[in-house]
Amino acid sequence: MCFFRSKEPKQMQSVAKALYKPSTIPRAPVMEDYNPASNGSKPRLAPPRASTGGNSVSSERTSVAEAEREVQQAELRALVTQRHNNAPDSPFVFPALAPWIEAAEFAAFLQQDALVEAGDELGEHNFEVDMEAGTLTFRSADGRCLECRAHLLCSIAPGPRSILWGWAHPRGDEVAAGLLRVGEQYQIPELMAEELPFPDNFAPTDEDISSLAHQIGAAAVGILQRGPYYSAPNGSSRVLFILDAPLPPLTLATAGIKAPRILASGSIHNVRRAVEGLASMMKWRTSPVEQGRGIELNDGTSTATVMFDELGRWTGFSASLSGQAA
Repeated sequence: MCFFRSKEPKQMQSVAKALYKPSTIPRAPVMEDYNPASNGSKPRLAPPRASTGGNSVSSERTSVAEAEREVQQAELRALVTQRHNNAPDSPFVFPALAPWIEAAEFAAFLQQDALVEAGDELGEHNFEVDMEAGTLTFRSADGRCLECRAHLLCSIAPGPRSILWGWAHPRGDEVAAGLLRVGEQYQIPELMAEELPFPDNFAPTDEDISSLAHQIGAAAVGILQRGPYYSAPNGSSRVLFILDAPLPPLTLATAGIKAPRILASGSIHNVRRAVEGLASMMKWRTSPVEQGRGIELNDGTSTATVMFDELGRWTGFSASLSGQAA
């Protein structure tokens, strides 16, 4: 997935700093372990020792909370490292998110493609983030702009080697909190902790951070059933948003025109799941064809058929798009 041309504004530096400023990030609840039975457990802080010295009780509580948070992070890092090691063939940094990434990849590619096209219409442009207003605006040199409602998903930073989820940030909103709700529903620690550490054996380059941003973006599209997402660069870090963008509605006719190029790119990891996920997200009708070797999609005005081999790889595509064969 690619993004259209943009220059990094100074606003993104302040956004990233705010995300990683300790005083603005609420402390994560301590998870004693990652057994689902422990969901809802509260941090058990040792009672402070009596003291007559000013803020010593408050300082002691802070120290205990910091220590418990470090334990939580160590346990979570061990968990994600183990999952990463147990899935050596997985293309994803966090294999626990694979079901949502795979189901949303086709939809995410189509959404990103529409965003790229909108950016190309602007020509050379910058982007501006207004965290107070919750907007991300792409603005051309001649003043034309594409203004989007922006929901903060996360910040990905190679320095701290972690992801900070937007729902834990003061500027986070109910849309971003959808990731937390799904994490709690399915007991996915990767989505439940405010700060998600990288696996120990993940030593990312700038390209790896960009790729991870696309993985998280696709997972968010699958979980939240909306998009596109936008990965805003900030040096070697990324700040990720899910956008409400004024883009043309995605139709099967549009998807059918772009599908051969996207499928031929080899960038979709599980084509059958991605096709089914796209149809589910768009509420298109589906039916099996040729004894389940293919899927036909129908949105009421166009139809498209994708064929697969026994390994789920696509082997053919045909479509009738608004009366024209493709």
